[in-house]
Amino acid sequence: MPGPADNHANLEALREGLRKASAVADFAQRMAREKQSVPEGLVADFTQARATIEREFVRVHQLLSPDLKKRLKELILKTKGLTPDIMARGAEALVERLRGVLNDLMIDGGLPLSLTEEIFDTAARETTTRVSAGVAQVLAKPPEKARAQAPERGFSPVIAAALLVLALVAAGVGAWGIGMFDSGRPPALNRVAVENASSPLPGNAPSNKPSEIVDDGAPFDRAGAGFTRPLRAQPLRPALNPLSEDVDLAAVVTSEWPLLQLGLEELVHELEPQRLKLDPEETRRRMAQFADSAEKTDLAWIGARRKFLDAFVDHVREKLQLAVFNEGAQVLLSDVLSAKGAPRLPVLIAYLALARACNADLALIAPVRIEYALLAQRVKGGTATFDGELIGLRPTPAPEVKLTALLAAQCELLRPTLTDAHARTAFSAVLLRCQGRFDAKQAREALADLDLDWFQGQARPDIRPLMAPAARLLAPAICATLLDPAARGDAAEAAKLLDLADAAKDSASAVKALLLLGERAEKGALLRREPLAYVIAMLLQKRGDKALAAQWFKRAMAEFPDHWPSALDFAHATEDSSQKRALYEAAYARGCRTPAFLRELAKAEAGAGENAAALAALDDLLGLESATAGDVRDAALLCLSLEKYQWAQERIAASKFAQESELLRIDLICELAQNGLSDRARVLVKSYGKRGTEDPYIESLLQRFGG
Repeated sequence: MPGPADNHANLEALREGLRKASAVADFAQRMAREKQSVPEGLVADFTQARATIEREFVRVHQLLSPDLKKRLKELILKTKGLTPDIMARGAEALVERLRGVLNDLMIDGGLPLSLTEEIFDTAARETTTRVSAGVAQVLAKPPEKARAQAPERGFSPVIAAALLVLALVAAGVGAWGIGMFDSGRPPALNRVAVENASSPLPGNAPSNKPSEIVDDGAPFDRAGAGFTRPLRAQPLRPALNPLSEDVDLAAVVTSEWPLLQLGLEELVHELEPQRLKLDPEETRRRMAQFADSAEKTDLAWIGARRKFLDAFVDHVREKLQLAVFNEGAQVLLSDVLSAKGAPRLPVLIAYLALARACNADLALIAPVRIEYALLAQRVKGGTATFDGELIGLRPTPAPEVKLTALLAAQCELLRPTLTDAHARTAFSAVLLRCQGRFDAKQAREALADLDLDWFQGQARPDIRPLMAPAARLLAPAICATLLDPAARGDAAEAAKLLDLADAAKDSASAVKALLLLGERAEKGALLRREPLAYVIAMLLQKRGDKALAAQWFKRAMAEFPDHWPSALDFAHATEDSSQKRALYEAAYARGCRTPAFLRELAKAEAGAGENAAALAALDDLLGLESATAGDVRDAALLCLSLEKYQWAQERIAASKFAQESELLRIDLICELAQNGLSDRARVLVKSYGKRGTEDPYIESLLQRFGG
């Protein structure tokens, strides 16, 4: 049988999965208590840990006690399909369940007391979360030697003491999990004291109580405390317009972040000046003033042996009284500086701009997605973090947020606070420049605000200069996103996309939009007063897709029995003569009576030997003002082929071209055929005036009749 050491090795992976899941759940519990939403990234982390638990549970199933098997099975089943909302509501119960299962696993497998040793061991903690003096005394006490009553499962006195300590301090250290994602490394340096956090309520003034300073006589480690570079106020050069084609957002460095924020302010000031709380120049002045104050205070912080991040945050609060407001439309830098606070992310964006204005090497990291970013500083002991109000650590350096991602997140927050469609469109364009693409929601918002007149640009002096380039930038991205079948839009949206593609002169997108409109529209739909199916068929015919065009022609004929252009243009598109004649007849039955069509129909019917049908088409043609002498001639010749000489004469006599020589000739032939060389025939001969060699056929006829 495997011994304790073997059990330890076999259960280690299961323990690690439980520990990670517990850390993530604890972090979710903290966010839920602050009435913040749990981000999807945190759920993804938990799902990954849950997969490890499930895999290892199957692998070491035989090593576990029946009770632990049952509890693990319940845990795995009840956390399946977890969503951010469910995780936020059940975070507290989830934490308790995970900790209980983890403790049982330690007891069953003889594992080390991870929850006690890793959280509360002072040698590993060093500068992590402070605990009260009472808790410190409890931790310092040696474990009791015996218990009044031993539990059913045997465990050592050390384990019992540790579990007792865990029960005493669990309520006071709810934030332990944030530093537990990597058990192989000690926690990162520097948690800012909780006392430094201001009240999130707008009515309360923030607390600026400095953190406790302990001078033990040792040399002050400036780099370890975060003083990696001297503070120097940076000159605020001309702002960077995030919508300008001359500004490559991907090439903007972190030190230029204040200039980008000022450019954002100036863009809003140009498009919707009433939106700003402060004039851009006032925002610039306040930033410069803060940078000067930070430069003058840098040496005082070092002299006080303070950690840089603590001192910097306290100084911001002292000079600008910034605090986090959980609600409100404070998004821009001017909003934050004016309101003395903002929602969480905008406050951190303001912190970053202020830090870079005075050369501080702070950055924003986002271990659980951009919506829960942390203000951070890389120091030799790890990564110190400050997230605006809550205090957090990460044992491994999290990647810095790209400035484009940060600007995109800011635009997402800013856009709904704008009332003017021009301004919203401009910020949709900035968002696109940052991301390079749209999701369906962003594309629909941009489409709703876009005015097709803006594509006219210089042709319309009343259009703002910014709008034409913004519209040209947005159009292909909107079409690419919403023309994807995954977007699942409706017919009205497809019609808008068709108009947009036409305005942008994007023929490829126009075809896709038209086909999409045909798929989504109801039967019998019209487009620009024409049957939609017919419009699609004509477009496909122009593009040379005859097979697909034929399908849409047939649909148009079925949906619109009275629409003769569908049949006529379908006939023009086909090369089969019998099908062409049938389509001509269908167009005639639907009421088509254009001169050109009637001539084509007569020709097709005559070619098929249907002279009577051809004559009927020509009779309709002769009733039109646009009929010609050639049309009368063709009708008369058809009458001759049917041996209806009187019909021919009647049609000639009824036309205004009866005295044309070619019609006189046919009339004479008909007269001779019916009545011989009658008096009328003699008159026609004189009127015709052509004898002998000029018309051998007429000459021969006259000779036959003795004329």
